[in-house]
Amino acid sequence: MVALKTEKKNLLKVVNQHEQLIDTLENVFMIVDKLINETNELSLQETAEAFKNLQDNYYEEYKIYELGKLANSFVAPKIRDCLLSWNPFLQPKQPIKLFEQWKCILENGTTNTTLQTQTMHPYDQLVWNAWMPSIRGAIQ
Repeated sequence: MVALKTEKKNLLKVVNQHEQLIDTLENVFMIVDKLINETNELSLQETAEAFKNLQDNYYEEYKIYELGKLANSFVAPKIRDCLLSWNPFLQPKQPIKLFEQWKCILENGTTNTTLQTQTMHPYDQLVWNAWMPSIRGAIQ
């Protein structure tokens, strides 16, 4: 009886841990689903808040599932749209605050070993896909 009670107690702990993990993953999925939902067009600031929420509240899951890589798909088009009227020669510093914000979000907790194993860091991809088209257009 004592062994069964101890086993039951241990199994209840495991069940509680799994329930917490499921709740956490469901919350992460809800945020990611909100990001990828095409009918719910989030602003750039709302998207930044969603990524910040993922990092602040679900940091382990953010790193494990490499959720920063989603930024290129969702953020780059929005930043490109913001930069359509930007002239780099007349207003060279205009997008600096925007890119500083995203650098802070996407490079939070990044280590050098992570950078070496990836071909391109999410922030670098964002700059390449959002900022470079404006620069190329201005040069042409």
